[in-house]
Amino acid sequence: MSSRVLITGAQGFVGRYAVAHWLESEPGVAIAGIGRSRQLSRSFTHSVEWKGVRRRAPIPHELRRAIASERYRYVRLDLRDRPRLVDLLKDFRPSVILHLAGALRDEPTGRLFSLNVLGTESLFEAIADAAVDPPIVVLGSTGSLYGNVPAERLPIREEEPPAPFDPYSVSKVAAEGMARILSARHGVPTVYARIFAVVGPGQDERHLCGWLARQMVAMSIGSQSSLLVGPLDTTRDFIDVRDVARALRVLALRGAPGVIYNVGSGIETPTQHVFDQLLELAELDVNVPITPRAGRPADCRRLFPDVRRLHALGHAPAVHLRQSLCDVLRYYAGTIAAQGPQGYRASGAPP
Repeated sequence: MSSRVLITGAQGFVGRYAVAHWLESEPGVAIAGIGRSRQLSRSFTHSVEWKGVRRRAPIPHELRRAIASERYRYVRLDLRDRPRLVDLLKDFRPSVILHLAGALRDEPTGRLFSLNVLGTESLFEAIADAAVDPPIVVLGSTGSLYGNVPAERLPIREEEPPAPFDPYSVSKVAAEGMARILSARHGVPTVYARIFAVVGPGQDERHLCGWLARQMVAMSIGSQSSLLVGPLDTTRDFIDVRDVARALRVLALRGAPGVIYNVGSGIETPTQHVFDQLLELAELDVNVPITPRAGRPADCRRLFPDVRRLHALGHAPAVHLRQSLCDVLRYYAGTIAAQGPQGYRASGAPP
């Protein structure tokens, strides 16, 4: 058991679910969450859209109960503020650090490298400066860094060399490289989690499932007349965020230091299939009006991993994709729609 867990990026999408899962799984655990944003008790740090306006994405009720625990505390702290980070490490003395903080895809390149690479550097140097017993670090990385892998080498094994196709993926490769150098220098056992396409209630609408689900719920209540949809000619491995949270804890408890683990469902799913399933679950006509939008300038055609290494640790996904999609639709139809217009702003920026 891990008695003290530090989670960076604790108010992000995966971070919130990781906090909740750890608190529910270990009655004696104490968790410290850190992040750049002020403490938010009812929302994620990203925003979602509803009826043409945006607001911070509310967190599902079950997550609210978890983060209200007396065993959880949140500290507003930028990882690059090394003196404050050292003080926190000396005080809290974590046995596990789950490193999820960082900039997301589509953010400016300078910010990607400052937060993802320099933030990772600061974390490892702070562990050394604090002179505490080295914690186990689980580094949250991304499966997208593999890039376009030839068909004969699919599904992607962890030995596949990275071939990043955008600045975000480049920054994650660099963050892993920085962690490898500093973990060896300072004797910090580090496990590498390459996470594939995450889906679940509350996800950022830059991701396919949230983007489509929000529009389909809006169309079902008559507030949208057509769906804005990009190309649906790729395949992905979609894994529920609750399964990701479980996998990250398994890696902290049983993962081998220095080893990379693909975190996915192990199932290749066409994005067209996701669209069709959401249409069915939302009870919309298959001939619903569609407005095409451009896809990403650089993207992978097929991106799905071999997950046998993770499964060998005793982890297997528990939430089927269909259930994940149901829950995302319910999130918009229930959690968001039920809140009404309060707190919304009629601009593109979240409050």
